[in-house]
Amino acid sequence: MMTDVKIIITARDGTILSDKNEFKSYAFDSEMGLVSSAFNLVLVNARTDIALGCGVQFLINGKIQFRGIIQRRRIVSSKARREVQLSGKDRASVLVEGYCNDYKDFNNESPIDIIDTLIGQTNFYTKPKGAAATSTDTTGFNNNADITSRNTALLADVNNSDTMSTRTDTTTYDAEFTALADKKHYKIDIGDTVFDKVSALVKSSGFETLYQENGTLYIGDLNKKRFADTVVYSITNRKDGVGNNVLSSGLTEDVSGRYSTISISSQVEDVWGDVHVNKEVVATDSTLDDKKFFAQHINSDEGDPEKIAIMTREEQRIAGYQLEYEVKGHVADNGQVWSVNRYVNVYDEISEVYRHLVLYGRTFTFDARGPITVLRLSHEKLFELGI
Repeated sequence: MMTDVKIIITARDGTILSDKNEFKSYAFDSEMGLVSSAFNLVLVNARTDIALGCGVQFLINGKIQFRGIIQRRRIVSSKARREVQLSGKDRASVLVEGYCNDYKDFNNESPIDIIDTLIGQTNFYTKPKGAAATSTDTTGFNNNADITSRNTALLADVNNSDTMSTRTDTTTYDAEFTALADKKHYKIDIGDTVFDKVSALVKSSGFETLYQENGTLYIGDLNKKRFADTVVYSITNRKDGVGNNVLSSGLTEDVSGRYSTISISSQVEDVWGDVHVNKEVVATDSTLDDKKFFAQHINSDEGDPEKIAIMTREEQRIAGYQLEYEVKGHVADNGQVWSVNRYVNVYDEISEVYRHLVLYGRTFTFDARGPITVLRLSHEKLFELGI
C-alpha cells in the first residue's frame, strides 16, 4: 500500500519553517493510557533555525497523525554530513509534565468543570494572544495572600504566552461522563501533576482518556467509541506464509502483576452523616491458576470502589498479555492508516491467536529498512466484577 509521508516544522507562532524535510529516521509513537507520546526524528540538510519549542507535524497521505513539540535538539556534523537530531512529545505533554499551581478543594462541582479548571492551569487550551508577563519574584512572600498573588501572576504568564495563538487542542466528553453527578469533594495540591489528577478523576468513575491525532482529548467509554469508529484491521500470520502481512511477531504473557481477587474498600458516611461504615467491592479473575489477593483502601471522595476495582483488574490483565507485530508501511490492507483504539482481527498460526484484539499502541518508524509500523495489541476491557 503506497504511503505519502510528510514532516512539517513550524515556529512557535505556527509559521511553517519547512515542509520539505529530508529525514534519515523517525519514530512517532501513540499509546492508549499514556496520553503523552514521544517522537524521535533525524533530519539531514535541515535548516539551522529549527529551535526548541518548535512544532513537528507528521502526516500520512495528507492527514496529520502526530503533532509534537521539540524538547531536545542535537546537531551532529562532519565533513561528510550534517544531521539535526530532534525529540520531544505531543501537545498533551503539557498536561503530563505540568504541576498544579494552587491548593483547591472542589465542593459539589461537576467532573467536567473540575477537569476544565485543572487543564486551565496549562496552555493546552487556546487562549487569546498577548505579551508574556514576567514571573513574580518570590522574595519577601510570607503569607497565603502573597502566594495566591504569585500563582495568579504565573497563570497569567502561561495564558498570555505568544505560543498560544495557533493551538487548537480541545476536550470532548461522551454523554455518560457528562451525566455524572457532582463530586462532593475533590482536592488538588501544589505538587500534584495536572494529568494525574485528571486521570484519577476519570478512572474513579470507570472512564478513560484518549489524546487523538486531531488534538482532541477524549474522555469517556473507549469501548463504545471503538464501536462507533467501525474500522477493523486484519493481521495474517500463517505458517506457510500465504497471505501474511507481518514482518515479525512476538507474544508476551505475564501473570506476575495480576491478581485473582482485587478488593477496594472505602469508608463512607451513612445518610445521617454521623456514622462511618466500610464499603468493600471485589473484582475477580477466574482465568488465573494462582490465588493472589490485592487490597487497596481509598477515601470516600476518591471514586466508586466498584469502578476502581474493575479498572485495576483490567489494567493488570491487559498489561499481562502483549501481542506485538511489525508490518511494512503505515497503511493497512484495507487502505486505512493504523490507529489506536481499533479492533484488529488476528489470524496467527504461529502464536495460535484467532480472535479480535484491540490496538493499544502504534509506532510509525523509518530507518534503513524503510517505513515500518509496530503494533501492540491486547484484550478488550470488560466492565463487570467477575470474569
